[in-house]
Amino acid sequence: MEEKCYYSLRLLGNNAYHAKGDVLKTTHPVLHIGETADCAIRYEAGPYEPECYATIVANDDGQSWRLVQRSPYVQAQIAGQGGIGYVHALQDGDVIRFSGQPLELEFHVHHDNHYGKSGVVIEQRTNRTVGFWLLAVCLCLLAVGSWYMLSRFQSDEITYDELKEFLPSVYILQVDSVQWIEVSGRDTTLVRPTMTMEQGGVAGTAFLTTDGKLLTARHCIEYWIGEDLDLTLDVTSLDDEDIRKWAILAETFMQERSSSRRSQQLRVFFSIYSDDQPDVPLYRFSSTDSCVHFNRSRDGILQLADYHHNYYWRTVRPQFNDQEMELGDIVWMDVTEKGRVALADATAIYLLDQASPVAVLGYPNNASGKKVTYASGTIKENRSDTLRTVSPNLIFDANITHGFSGGPLLMRTPDGKVVAAGVVSKIDTDNGIYKKAVPVTEVGNIIGKEEEP
Repeated sequence: MEEKCYYSLRLLGNNAYHAKGDVLKTTHPVLHIGETADCAIRYEAGPYEPECYATIVANDDGQSWRLVQRSPYVQAQIAGQGGIGYVHALQDGDVIRFSGQPLELEFHVHHDNHYGKSGVVIEQRTNRTVGFWLLAVCLCLLAVGSWYMLSRFQSDEITYDELKEFLPSVYILQVDSVQWIEVSGRDTTLVRPTMTMEQGGVAGTAFLTTDGKLLTARHCIEYWIGEDLDLTLDVTSLDDEDIRKWAILAETFMQERSSSRRSQQLRVFFSIYSDDQPDVPLYRFSSTDSCVHFNRSRDGILQLADYHHNYYWRTVRPQFNDQEMELGDIVWMDVTEKGRVALADATAIYLLDQASPVAVLGYPNNASGKKVTYASGTIKENRSDTLRTVSPNLIFDANITHGFSGGPLLMRTPDGKVVAAGVVSKIDTDNGIYKKAVPVTEVGNIIGKEEEP
């Protein structure tokens, strides 16, 4: 049998998620270390250090790895040495530390047949017999609880017929073009030629509320936000005019010239369509027309690098603990027209509990004819109460795909009305079946209209 090369990280001390001695082993080409939801090793450092500390990246040969510094605030240290700069080649036996953090990881390279299952595995030292019976008891309780909750809420399921009145206020959102601009005071200069996007693709969904707000997810407009980052990306070459390269260079410009009043930004132009006239725009907007969640001013800055360059990337991931991109993933435009979708208040959203019925309206990318589609589901977890969690969001299950982003997550109030509880944000990549939405109560937490996207 051919030997399989992989690496392992052994925790030399305790942290908030794992015990001393736990081992993580993986052949995955990218592994994040820090506090964001996609990190396999996490350290809970509070609200002032939400970014990844560093990322381990596999080299092309599949036999060696390098560590990339990610956070501008916490410096990585290798084998007792000081700051490693941007990129460091990892050697077997290296100990990875982070300034100001007790987290210590011992790195080892393995060439054997003992890897086990593919992917990431955390070895936990537990009694298997006890674990089996605990699992059996939990499954029984889960079955009883599921039956009770299902029977309790089955009669309250939101039907498609109830949502027909909302259909004229749910729209297709299509990004038309992107500009790279430099802003100095009130003057705007085009840095790169406008890049026109391909027509016909669905970027997402938007909906119009009864108080004249057009809501959508922020990543539907600034669609490069929240994407997986290519840590080997050479942004010095723009031959393919990749928008993500533009974003990284613009962010790097701002980080390196933080004392300057000039800034470089990407400005997005997008259109709104209805499904009965999918080729005739009802509205045209620039991202400068939008209002955003108040945490827009506190977006996380991730540091990217290769062996020769230092880059920065702005994200909507100023998360805490296991949250990801929901916190800032909401945007809206004030328009003169009034829609048919009413927004739920904080009290109604707070009363949502596990198995409460919900429904979603949106435009999946694979929908033929660009027709609005209905999907039903239930709440799996309500994190909308900011007293219980720093990052509010609603976790639900429904059969939705890409394109539903930005659409309304609808609930039934105690008095029987159907209203929008949230804006669909993303699929939970940790478990693959749950989706997340930003509560509409976040609409009130704004900086105001922004001059820049």
